Amino acid sequence: MNEFDAAAAVAEKELPENLLEMTGEEVAHWFAAHFRTAGHKRLGRIMVKRSKLAEKAEAVREAA
Repeated sequence: MNEFDAAAAVAEKELPENLLEMTGEEVAHWFAAHFRTAGHKRLGRIMVKRSKLAEKAEAVREAA
């Protein structure tokens, strides 16, 4: 694992579970805190992955 991957793993742990409920300012703060160490592509992948998981969980809650 290279240093960017390790930094991305830290960034993912620090991203709150409620990504879809975060304000733009909160997301921007998280992004800015990790941009230089993890890179924008890795952070983008984390946000997309997390938002897809949150959308699936929401769909399950609505179906129940």
